[in-house]
This record gives sequence, C-alpha cells and structure tokens, in this order.
Amino acid sequence: MGPMLFVLYVNDLPNACTETDIFLFADDTNVTAINCSISSRLNNDLDKLNTWLYSNRLTLNPDKTLCLKFLNKNAFTSMVCLNNNSITHVSSCKYLRITLDSNLNYDVHIDNVPGRLRQQCGILRLFLPRKNLIQYYSSNIKLTIHYGTLVYGCTTYNKLLPLLTLQKKILRIVLFKHCNESFTHEFAKNSSLTVHELYLYEILKFTVRSLAKFHAENYLNDMFSFENTLRTTRRLSKTLLVIPKLRNRLQQFSWKCRCSKLFKMDLYGLVSFNKL
Repeated sequence: MGPMLFVLYVNDLPNACTETDIFLFADDTNVTAINCSISSRLNNDLDKLNTWLYSNRLTLNPDKTLCLKFLNKNAFTSMVCLNNNSITHVSSCKYLRITLDSNLNYDVHIDNVPGRLRQQCGILRLFLPRKNLIQYYSSNIKLTIHYGTLVYGCTTYNKLLPLLTLQKKILRIVLFKHCNESFTHEFAKNSSLTVHELYLYEILKFTVRSLAKFHAENYLNDMFSFENTLRTTRRLSKTLLVIPKLRNRLQQFSWKCRCSKLFKMDLYGLVSFNKL
C-alpha cells in the first residue's frame, strides 16, 4: 500500500504549477516548459512547487534534480533555481530508463544498451541449459532491446546497426550457430524481430491505437487526421493520413511524420486489434 498511498498523496502536485507542464510517474516528477520565457516560467513554478512541498511536509533531493535543455537557436541561458539553489545543467539524463540528450538523437541511450546486453552474453552458455536459452532470450534480452524502442528507434538506421549486430551475436549463441553461418532467415524462423523491425512494429501499433482511440490521453488519440480526398488504387480505396509539414530536419524522425508515411503502405492490416 505504500507506493499507492504516495501516489494519492502527491496526486494534486500538477495543480500547484500554472505556467509549466508536470508529468508524474510514481516518485519521478518532470517539469516541462516550452516556447519563450522558459527560464522565468520555470523559476516561477519551481517556487510554487517548493511551497507545495513545504506545505505537504515533503523534501526534494537536490542531487537527483537536474535541468536538461533541448537545444535550438533560441535556447535559454539563464539559471534555473529551486529554493535559492541553482539546479545543475546536464547534457543528458535518464528518465524512466530512457537516456535523453539535449539534441534528441538518443546516442547516449543507444550506446548504453549494448553494455547491458553484453553482461548477459556470458551467462547464456555458462549457466543456462540449452533448452532454456530461447526462453531466456525472450524474457530478458528481447525485453532489454524492446523497452523504449518507440522512443529511441526514431534515430537513423545506421545508429541502430550496433544493436542489430549484437542481437545477431546473442541469437547465434542461443541457437548454437557458427559465426560464419548465414543468419538472414533465422529471425523469421524463430519468430523474432530485428531492432529495426521492432521499431516499425511499435510505431504501426501506436498508429492503430491512436486511430482506434485506445490511448488514455486524448492528445495521443487526436494526433492524426485523414485527408479529405479518397485515394483509389487497383486493389482498394482508402483515405490516407495527413503528412505534417516539416519545419526542420529533426521533425522527419518524429512519430507523427513516420506513422503517417507508414500508413500509406499496406501495413494497416498487419497489426490486428486482438494483439494490442
């Protein structure tokens, strides 16, 4: 009951801040501000947050409080303070096990994932019987790669290649394949997806959930809109999603852009609702 009571206790925390957005997950709190006058609005709401904490007899751990700026040409340079103490500015930080960086290219996170996978490579043959290797891969290694794929998978294809190489190496150990043997069709034979295929599956599933209004948040359900005209081909007639206009190169890697482009392909039927 401890975690549940704590969540109920801090449930009204977002109401204390009026100029920023607050996201809560258990004991993790994220304060986000966008557009102009970021530093002033952050400092104003952090003062209100400090007042709320004092009123509710809670304290904030200053060592775990960090400020991450997502840089652009108008990035702010002013100090952000809490309780008259300056908050440390960092170039990357971990949030819900995903390492975010100031450029949103997820290089730091992608560099950390192979380290966690290599720790498990030696366990496979030394400590596990052969019949349990596939089960260990599905329950541990696959989940390590799969977690957060929808977020960090939006990077370029080449940046995910080290993960794919390590994924093949681990599967070779699991399946007792020689390093020189062809591994082209082994993923399909064992009902496994590569890291690139996992990302395509996740954004496709995200699109289907949004169109079916399955998300808990309304802004996720309203993210996509259909074109006004009906597209007719030799096989079928359907309306396509509107592809957003790109203001910069970074937006071409966004969910909204990539999901809309994927929907143009005949992939909609590959994800059935009973698997979501």
